Amino acid sequence: MFADKPIARLGVKVLFLAAAGVSGLIAQSNPLVAGAFLVLSIVLGVFDYLLSERISTLVVERITGILEAVYHCCEFGAEDDARAAVFAPSRYRRGTLHQIGRYYPTNRYSSFRKGLSTSKGIVGLCFRSGQRCYEVIRMESSFKEHLVSKWGFTRDEAEQVKIRRSYLAIPLFDSYGKTLGVAYFDSMKEDTFTPGAIDNLTKGCVPLSTWVR
Repeated sequence: MFADKPIARLGVKVLFLAAAGVSGLIAQSNPLVAGAFLVLSIVLGVFDYLLSERISTLVVERITGILEAVYHCCEFGAEDDARAAVFAPSRYRRGTLHQIGRYYPTNRYSSFRKGLSTSKGIVGLCFRSGQRCYEVIRMESSFKEHLVSKWGFTRDEAEQVKIRRSYLAIPLFDSYGKTLGVAYFDSMKEDTFTPGAIDNLTKGCVPLSTWVR
């Protein structure tokens, strides 16, 4: 597919900028030709926007498909109430991670709609350290304190977080070992993420790196 090729998107951008630049250069000597190049640059700009929207949709579809496959491979049951999501750095807000798509299978977004700081949560810890992180919350009374002392939330932020019993964050790397994002899983049961399930999830999430970069 055309939208699958990053080089195609780059080509459209180059043509768009070239047409806009040429129209400006010849505007003084030949307004008619300049106008034609200006129209061409507008058309290419619209096409670039539509292409970027298509690419965004395609990326979300691919990521959701991989999460779905990994999720079902581990045979999570309804009693686990397990969720899966992918987080990656924002292009517009430094130090912020945004959820790509929605949680699978609940089709919901994270409660941190404006993004999650890389300094907060098990997702932020995983992203900063480049290490797989796993936590089980056995005592509900200590959960809020855990959020503050270990995961970097303020007390006000901690009050907004709904407790889940087990948390797993898996780093996603490029070919050079740079952390591109985080595959995140949580569950309402303490024993959902067995050693076998964690290994399967880690292996199954490797293809996500292609779509997060």
